[in-house]
Amino acid sequence: VDLCAAVVGRLGATVRDRTPRLVVPDADDRTAEAVLRSRGLPERGHLVVHPWTAWASKEWPIDRYADLVRRLLADGRGPRSVVITGSAAEAARAADLASRVANPRVVSLAGALSLGGCLGLWARAAAFVGGDTGPMHASAAVGVPVVALFGPTLPEVTGPVADRAGVVHRVIQASRPKAHDAYRTPAGRDHMLAIPVDRVLAATIEACGDAARRLAA
Repeated sequence: VDLCAAVVGRLGATVRDRTPRLVVPDADDRTAEAVLRSRGLPERGHLVVHPWTAWASKEWPIDRYADLVRRLLADGRGPRSVVITGSAAEAARAADLASRVANPRVVSLAGALSLGGCLGLWARAAAFVGGDTGPMHASAAVGVPVVALFGPTLPEVTGPVADRAGVVHRVIQASRPKAHDAYRTPAGRDHMLAIPVDRVLAATIEACGDAARRLAA
């Protein structure tokens, strides 16, 4: 964001708002609504879980995501339902995650939607949980609070931009690398392994609570 703003500034324009914003086309929003309804899920208020990134070193272990989702659904302050998103290439792993939780309130839609449909799905969510990846930034850009899990990258470089009224993003990093490019090495995943489930659980419950208060306001 800062680099792009600097380029625009050098061209002589004034940057009045540095908050990335994405608008979901009506057709994509209707698609997301229809898919949620077809799976027997509420049309809004779900938690999006997106465990995948382009680099394995930036991924939190699947067994911890499964533990997180089980505990969230058992907690009355958690989400009403959980939707796992991803590409068609990630569909098998997403199905494995859903099967580990074994709860009808958990559905994998990995590979079932276009990018536009995913934007509609994310925009209807109460919150998003995932690593340092494009879908995390897209969720933030459609106005959804994110719980961003950071390990071998630096949040001040690629963290979510927080500048929307009533939307708070939560970044969790338990072990900090010396440089932002630590994700390029297999050892970089050690920083992700340092993140405990309890911290992510607490942050996600807070994010879902924020969403409930916004809807009630």
